[in-house]
Amino acid sequence: MPSQGWLPAEHHVVSPDPLVVEFDLKSPGGTATANGLRKAVELLPDDAEVHVLLGTVLEQTGDWHAALGQFRQAAKADPNFADAYANLGVGLRQQGDLPGALSALQNAAELAPANADVHYQLGFTLRRMGRLPEAETELQRSLSLQPNNAEAYYVLGQTLEQTGKHSESATAFAEVERLHRSSADYAQAVTQYNLGVQELGKGNLSAAREAFGLALSLRPNFAEAHTNLCGVLLRAGEVKSSIGQCRAAIDLKPDDARAYYNLGLALQKDGDALSAKEAFQHARELNPYLEGSERPSVP
Repeated sequence: MPSQGWLPAEHHVVSPDPLVVEFDLKSPGGTATANGLRKAVELLPDDAEVHVLLGTVLEQTGDWHAALGQFRQAAKADPNFADAYANLGVGLRQQGDLPGALSALQNAAELAPANADVHYQLGFTLRRMGRLPEAETELQRSLSLQPNNAEAYYVLGQTLEQTGKHSESATAFAEVERLHRSSADYAQAVTQYNLGVQELGKGNLSAAREAFGLALSLRPNFAEAHTNLCGVLLRAGEVKSSIGQCRAAIDLKPDDARAYYNLGLALQKDGDALSAKEAFQHARELNPYLEGSERPSVP
């Protein structure tokens, strides 16, 4: 069992699995922001945008149940507000409710047919459900609206590979690499991530947290950074936020045993023994040799 208790992700690989719409990490004033938005919701109960804003803040702090409730309230307040359904869909997917996520994202796509990210999220979800031809259609639609989205090309490449379209898959992955090479943010995110890993090795959790946060501000779909930030937040006692980061990592990269293991530690510390057991079991199934997965413990 490693001394830090939780398992850090390894150094950055060339193409980490992509995510979704992620929001900025919780700021020092995050609690005050949530309280202010709660007051705004009381004053403006029919304002869908305020409900979505509160939902995103609650999501950052790991209060998923309340966040999803706010997204549902937003959709109820304004049934034509695509952002409400899009945020609800992403949140449900991160909680493992793929059918619910699909329904919400389909509503968002109907309301905002020209929104590239909504089609990307829909394609991402369909791929997670194994509905590959439909996923390909949505991803292609997203790229027709936003041709420079490396994440959409990456998921499209994975989808095409699974359907046996190897030549088309290779073309999509080549486009990912081309876009990454031309992206200054991508290079800076990798630099910050690797700095975070170095600081972890020195035991400097504060500097590691800052570096992983900067990496995610530049590249919100950086699964490994979410995994490591989960562990750092857990050590800092921010259990709910830690759980949120691990769920974001798993949504991006469902085969990451370390993310499941760290989630198990966080859930265990949060008092959810049953969910922790399931997370540890997933980690063990994905990697039977993962150090620590046999005898989980809270750091």
